[in-house]
Formats: sequence, C-alpha cells, structure tokens
Amino acid sequence: MSILVYAFAAIAIMGMIGTGVYKVKEWGADEVRQEWAAANLKAKAESEARISKAADDLAAERKKRKIVIREVTTYVDKIVDRPVYRTVCLDDDGLRCLDSAIRGESTAGCKPDGRMPDATAPDGKGR
Repeated sequence: MSILVYAFAAIAIMGMIGTGVYKVKEWGADEVRQEWAAANLKAKAESEARISKAADDLAAERKKRKIVIREVTTYVDKIVDRPVYRTVCLDDDGLRCLDSAIRGESTAGCKPDGRMPDATAPDGKGR
C-alpha cells in the first residue's frame, strides 16, 4: 500500500511540474505573440507612410507636368497668285488640267480622249 501512495504522490508531483512548465511556455508564447503584433503594427504604419509619400510625390509630379493647350493665330499679308510646283513633271496643259481639278472645275481639254495605253516594264516588254 505504501507503494501506491508513493506512486500517486509521484504522479501528482509530475502533474504539477508539467502544468508549471506548460504555463511558463504559454506565458512566453503570449509575449512572443505580443511582440509579433507590435512588429506587424509598426511595419504596417511604415508601409502606409511610404505609400502616402509616394502618392504625394506623384501628385506633385502631375502638377509640374500640367498640359496647357494654347491656340496661336498668325496673320500673313502675302497673296499667292499661282500654285508653285517644286518638281515639275507636267507640261503647261497638264498643269492647267491639274489647276482646274483643284478648283473643282471640269474642262473639256482635261478629260481623257480614249483608252490609256498598257503599262510596260522598264525593260520595254509588256506585263
């Protein structure tokens, strides 16, 4: 019977020691959780500060690069009596026909008189 008493006493003592160790571990875990929470809050505040600064910088840049549209009208006192062709590849009749086409007029001398000849290749042969 004395062995049973010692066994129960030993089990009770081991239970108290185990409970104490568990409580100490939990207290340590609570401290670590609180440290993590504080570190997360600090990191979140720093991140929000960086985001706010970046948004302010972007708004300042946009203000610097504001698009301004101005309309400028210039009056020139010069009258052009005839059109100027830089590379003249038409004869006088061709230029008259071109001028009348630009003005929207239709003159009899500027209409084709028939079928156009077939195009030839640079070597002189037909297509």
